[in-house]
Amino acid sequence: MVQRFRGDDRARAEEYARAIVDTLAECMYQSREEATAALAEIPRETRDQKLFDGLVKLVFDRCTFEGGSHEQAESWRARLFLAAAEARRMQGASFDRAAFLATHAADEKLDGEDAIEHLLGRLWSDLPGRDRLVHVARILPEVLVDAYVFAQYQAVLLRARELRIRVEKPRPEDLRKFLRTLKFHRLLFRAEAEDAAGSSPGLQITLDGPLSLFSANTKYGLALAIAAGHLPLLGSFVAEADLLWGKERRVIAFSFGSEDLPPRVAATPQSPEDAATGRQDSTVSGEEPDEITRLQAAWTTRSSAWAVTTADEILVAPGGEVVVPDLYFHRRGADGVGVTIALEVLGFWSRDAVFRRIEAATRGFAPQRGAPIPVLFCASERLRVSETVAGEEGLVGLYVFKGALRPSALETHLDDLARRWQARLPEATGPTEVRVPRDPSPPKPTPKKSRKQKVTSKDRSA
Repeated sequence: MVQRFRGDDRARAEEYARAIVDTLAECMYQSREEATAALAEIPRETRDQKLFDGLVKLVFDRCTFEGGSHEQAESWRARLFLAAAEARRMQGASFDRAAFLATHAADEKLDGEDAIEHLLGRLWSDLPGRDRLVHVARILPEVLVDAYVFAQYQAVLLRARELRIRVEKPRPEDLRKFLRTLKFHRLLFRAEAEDAAGSSPGLQITLDGPLSLFSANTKYGLALAIAAGHLPLLGSFVAEADLLWGKERRVIAFSFGSEDLPPRVAATPQSPEDAATGRQDSTVSGEEPDEITRLQAAWTTRSSAWAVTTADEILVAPGGEVVVPDLYFHRRGADGVGVTIALEVLGFWSRDAVFRRIEAATRGFAPQRGAPIPVLFCASERLRVSETVAGEEGLVGLYVFKGALRPSALETHLDDLARRWQARLPEATGPTEVRVPRDPSPPKPTPKKSRKQKVTSKDRSA
């Protein structure tokens, strides 16, 4: 299912990789069609055609092509075709195509022997095959072959019904990066800590595969494959997938771990998609999804009692369920009582995952060694869920939005959840601030009077 290259197979694969990169380096500033034609001339064995095509795809993904302007090409075509139609109408059977093109090329200030060829090339400069190669990534052959091996694991996951990833005590910062990568691609996942009380718990992450949906979703499968490209961030891991394989969709168990990855991929602190060229992927560097960025930008322009900050912690429910919020909203009231609400924008892939997330939130999400805080989930109306499923407990709220998040509607849901949350607080306590503690110290127990305590004369007088 996954081809690992050893011995002569490895040497032959690296030879192909070297020839591909060298050939493209000689095709600088040529069109994609010309570069593809040059690659077709590289000798290879028939049995290696799939390997060769895969290596070419990986190199093309790391090259830079420049295409012509679609609007400008349309303008050139319109002028030429209208002029040709008018000339043919006037000249009839005596219409001379070559003379017409030469005259039109002169009008466009094109000269030289290849003026006509240049003119015709400009007409279709917006086609992908006419894009010019302007940069070739000089990838080491052994790195490119390692990237191909790992890409096979990613491709297998396109046939997955479910993917389970078990991580043994990852570093907290690396775990946050990986979970935020899943959120960046809007994948709904279930993460359960094996030891919620530990500072770096083991974790099992379960993702629905593309074939678990009502119909196979190519967009979702691509997002899952890209996110799986960041598995090396987790260090030691084991991934198990239930595949629906072949036309009969036979259920096949497929597993791989960090020990199965090529050494250069396993040791890479970023995705293997970027390791070959040294790029830093945006999802690893902490970039937020578009809707989160737009929401933060819109919030800074409005007058609101709620302040927003980017969330950088993992919240854990008593049952071990884990959630990675996108933002924290904090409000301090006139009476001195403060409320912090965690916000998570859910993807639109699985309706059942929303119910599971809300059910876990009713048990109370909290930072490690911290007090529970309310969580407001935001879900697209495409999930067909009602806001009433969140209940009135005060630990969880649900905002179902259409199209994009609206700050005014969001603030209404924040106020409502804050009201229900504060109603849960004991009346005997004075004004306090409910916030996300970084490293809280355990509260000191309040001493209670013993029932056998003697009543003094001073107490009688009182």
